[in-house]
Amino acid sequence: MSERLIGRPIPALANLRLSVLVAAVFLTVATSVVAQEPTGYAARPAPGDGDRSSARFALSVETGSSVSDAVEIFNLTDEPVSFDVYAAEAVLATGGGLAPASRDAEIGGAAAWITVDQSTVVVAPRSSLIVRFTIHAPIGTDPGDQRAALLIEPERPTGTGDIAASTRVGLWVDIKVVGEIPWRFPWILVIVVLSLAVIAGLLYVTRDRRRRWLADRREEEAMLRDLRNRRRHADGHR
Repeated sequence: MSERLIGRPIPALANLRLSVLVAAVFLTVATSVVAQEPTGYAARPAPGDGDRSSARFALSVETGSSVSDAVEIFNLTDEPVSFDVYAAEAVLATGGGLAPASRDAEIGGAAAWITVDQSTVVVAPRSSLIVRFTIHAPIGTDPGDQRAALLIEPERPTGTGDIAASTRVGLWVDIKVVGEIPWRFPWILVIVVLSLAVIAGLLYVTRDRRRRWLADRREEEAMLRDLRNRRRHADGHR
């Protein structure tokens, strides 16, 4: 876990502040809302290629491959702030829609594909800091759309008494897995072929025994026919 007390000053803070806060999606508890009043920090997709106007990432990756991007974290306060940066699953919210899972929730979906370069960063006062992350779609992933959340959370929640509150700033990460449908080994076909091979092997190994058995049956049938013929012949002479 690394920390950096660096960043770049925010130019024209008064004008940028509103655009940053409107662009950032604040994911608090189980509800996704657009921030209305300053919370002291914000986040948005870092400047780069493609559409950066929305408060989400839309990335495409081939199955078995990786893609990278970055998030820009803003500290709008007069003190340095330490943030944790991590990924979370998208889960169903209580009132409907999707929300990021809690921080201690198990990660087993698309969030597990996201690796953050710096899990903890310190952003200087009135500055911003860019943190890169990588998405790796495991080999065998089916093509389709996946969603996770990239969350930025202050290390020390604010609150009074025994009740503490912490606002997580988050951006949705929409992942489109592209490529051919992964080939899967046909285990059912293998089982059928092996079963047929076992049957063929048993028939081959027991071929002599089956021949002797058939010969014995034919001999028994011949003896029975001969016995019936003799009985009919004897009955005809009485």
